[in-house]
Amino acid sequence: LCEDYFLYWEELDWNIRAARRGWKIVYTPSSLLWHRCSASFKGDSYLTHYYLIRNCLLFYRRHAPLYLPRILYRTVRQQAEYRKAGRPDAARGFRDGFLDFFLFRFGKNRRGIPVAR
Repeated sequence: LCEDYFLYWEELDWNIRAARRGWKIVYTPSSLLWHRCSASFKGDSYLTHYYLIRNCLLFYRRHAPLYLPRILYRTVRQQAEYRKAGRPDAARGFRDGFLDFFLFRFGKNRRGIPVAR
């Protein structure tokens, strides 16, 4: 898995790269997977939104660059909606993930976790 993602979107990137190299991707609907929801981060956290947006932008830049302007527009709009809805951690996570994407800061977040205000 590509370490640039660190968390979220890395498995989709991995599947696309495998398919481009000729590997067969298989879906098995009868399989079961037990996954603890939000086990990495709790709910509406700063880091959840940070990694989701930064890695979404990274994924589209690498695999579908023609869609990147649309994703960028939606990101800015979503960040404003979070701020307006009184969700400061989500808004800051989106803002910082957006900035780090443009500053080419990938991998594990080095900023630390900001304290909610």
